Amino acid sequence: MGMVKHYLNNVVCACSDQQFGQDAVQYAIDMGLVTLTGDFDGDVRNIMSQYDDIVEAYQKDMARNEAALAESYGPLLREIERQEEVAKDRWRDRQLFPDTEAA
Repeated sequence: MGMVKHYLNNVVCACSDQQFGQDAVQYAIDMGLVTLTGDFDGDVRNIMSQYDDIVEAYQKDMARNEAALAESYGPLLREIERQEEVAKDRWRDRQLFPDTEAA
């Protein structure tokens, strides 16, 4: 298992020296967009020949994931905003009517 991880790391790092590019290559491997053969030079050549398509697929998938995450957080964010408004109203009421706190 250690040899496989080492090989994957070497392939990914050979294809890009930046984290985004490495993430895109790892994504392509994980999603089966590229098939590794065990021939290091051949695998790097194959990935690099598809690099633009790999980056584009990775960006599209990340955008879909971000949109889904934002949508799933929508109700929570609206509730937080509502609670914030309630807290502001209570604070404002205490400032305007300080004698009503004891009631």
